[in-house]
Amino acid sequence: MRVLLVDDEKLAVEAMECMIPWTQFGIHEIYKAYSVKQAQQICEEREIDITFCDIEMPRASGLDFVQWLRTTERDTVVIFLTSHAVFSYAQQAVHFGVQDYLLKPIDREEMRKVLGKAVRMAEKNRKRRKTEKRIKELHGESDRMEENVRIVQNYVAEHFQEPLTREQLASLVYLNEDYLSRLFKKYTGLTLMDYVTWERMERAKQMLAQSSLSISEIALEVGYSNTAYFTKMFKKHTGGITPRQYRKEQGI
Repeated sequence: MRVLLVDDEKLAVEAMECMIPWTQFGIHEIYKAYSVKQAQQICEEREIDITFCDIEMPRASGLDFVQWLRTTERDTVVIFLTSHAVFSYAQQAVHFGVQDYLLKPIDREEMRKVLGKAVRMAEKNRKRRKTEKRIKELHGESDRMEENVRIVQNYVAEHFQEPLTREQLASLVYLNEDYLSRLFKKYTGLTLMDYVTWERMERAKQMLAQSSLSISEIALEVGYSNTAYFTKMFKKHTGGITPRQYRKEQGI
């Protein structure tokens, strides 16, 4: 876990660094910044879990920093450091997403207490980010798999007349044959070779309805040299209707 200490007074930053046994809280990386600009640069380079930030600094305030964090969708847990003079300001800042605040001079035990709460919040944020990342990865993986199915579908549509094998089609997308077949079942409801047959039979139906080619010629056109086997597959595809019957039904 990473913590960022932000204060325009270097001595204040060093005091905070020495005040807490950070590793006991699971914090192994400590970063220091002496302005909001430096703090922003660190946050852009690293994923910061917890930030202790002075609320009053020259040029840009702690609240400016928090607003930047939220605008850039960073969920670092923020604890404000404040003097009594701006105590009400710190209370108001809690409504802007600040987790807590500490009064200066900082009390060691109070800081430990606040840090403990911040660590628990940061752990929740980390788990949420991990879950969101996994969901995005799964969505990306799903998109890639769907694209693989489309690639093979397009290839089958262009080469249905040719002898097609599972191995040949799987090699197009560099996938295992069984895995590709399962993908086809998931996205089309048909296994890989059942899909090839479906494509051929649909093309055969078009030819039967729109051309004067003979049954044997159509069989060859869709990749079957054996007309009897073509007829068998056609009947299976159409629920028992032969190519000749289908053509007759189409008025050809």
